Amino acid sequence: MKKLFNVTIGGYYLCSMVLGTLLFVIMLLLPHDMNYWFYYHSKGTFERAMVANRIEKFLPSVYLYNWLFIDGDSYSSMVVALCSIMAVMIAVAMIDGRGTSKVWRTKILQSVGCVGLLICIEMAFQYAIAHMYDQMIPLMLFVPVVLMIVPLLILKKTRQLKPTQGLDLIVEPVKRTVESEK
Repeated sequence: MKKLFNVTIGGYYLCSMVLGTLLFVIMLLLPHDMNYWFYYHSKGTFERAMVANRIEKFLPSVYLYNWLFIDGDSYSSMVVALCSIMAVMIAVAMIDGRGTSKVWRTKILQSVGCVGLLICIEMAFQYAIAHMYDQMIPLMLFVPVVLMIVPLLILKKTRQLKPTQGLDLIVEPVKRTVESEK
C-alpha cells in the first residue's frame, strides 16, 4: 500500500491528484444540491424561486449536475456522499501514516493546488459561456485566469524531483595537475 501512495506522475503524487479531484467534485455539486433544496422548499414564494434560478446560472459545473439529474431524481447527493467518504479515507490514510511516507503535507498541499486549479479552469469555462451569451462583462473573464496563478504556484512549489533530476547540479572539484608534478 505504501508504494501506491508514493507513486508520482510527472513529479506529482497520484493520491493527492485523486483526492483533489474528489474534493473538486464535492465542491461543485454541493452548491447545486443546496440550491435545489432552496428552490423546492421555498414555500411557493416567487421571489425565492427566482433567486434560486439566477444563482443556478452562475454555479460551476451545471452540466455535471444536470447529467446526474435522471428521471426527476437528483443523484448528485449520492455522488457527493460517496466522494466525501472516499476523500476522508484517503486524507486520513495520508495523514495517519499507514502506508505513506513522511511527505503527507506535500501531498495535501498538492491536493489543494489541484482543487484550486480545477475550480479556476471550470470558472473560466463557465464565464466564457456566460460572456458568449452576453450575460457577463468581458473584464470578468480575466478573474479566474488571474486566480489561476495561485494554484499553479502551489503545484510548482510542491513538485517532486525524480531521483535522476538535480544530479547534474552536483559538481565535483577537478583535480588539476601542477607542472611541477609532471
